[in-house]
Amino acid sequence: MIEDPQPTGEPGSDKLAAFLRDCILGLIVLAMIGWLIYFGMTGITTGHLDLGRGIRSSRRWFTKPLDGLPAVLAGFSFLCLAAAFTSLCTSHPLVNKIRLPAWVRVCYWWFFAVFMVLYFTARFISDS
Repeated sequence: MIEDPQPTGEPGSDKLAAFLRDCILGLIVLAMIGWLIYFGMTGITTGHLDLGRGIRSSRRWFTKPLDGLPAVLAGFSFLCLAAAFTSLCTSHPLVNKIRLPAWVRVCYWWFFAVFMVLYFTARFISDS
């Protein structure tokens, strides 16, 4: 019988590493969802959205601040993107233990499609 020359890692340390990885990824996703909800609600409630403060104009999401209907559409698009990320994250095994309806776990493509339509509509309206 040939023994493995390299000992395998301890199962406890592998579980801890996986748990810490999931926690860090969860915090990143929560921060991103919070950012999207904040900008979405700002655009909807105020009718003004400026995503490029302090950033060079070539890297802005929009080339100029949005006012009126384009800002509201962009706000709703960011809320749809937050819902898409939330729906996508519910398929994770840790979250999957919670009894959520199956449509919540599979509708992220619909939320992403609505985000794309609203976002590009806001861009088109603001450019014209």
